[in-house]
Amino acid sequence: MKANLLRIEPSIFRNLHKVTINAIVATLSRIVIDEKGKDAWENLDTILLVGGYSDCPLLREAIQKEFLRLKVVAPERGGNAVLT
Repeated sequence: MKANLLRIEPSIFRNLHKVTINAIVATLSRIVIDEKGKDAWENLDTILLVGGYSDCPLLREAIQKEFLRLKVVAPERGGNAVLT
């Protein structure tokens, strides 16, 4: 702890988020790719990320890596796009 900030090593941070990020990517894959391995959303060209977790660079990178043909858009302060 330094100046009231908790410092977490990058490798630990990645591991903390790995399960959640993998689950999100797997869910998106099931939506975008059908059970026969075909692109279920042929006309889909963009994934729009919103919500607080959309600010996580690790999530954005994982989605971009999985869906190379799609544009991934994550607006600044994406958490503001979802209201309760």
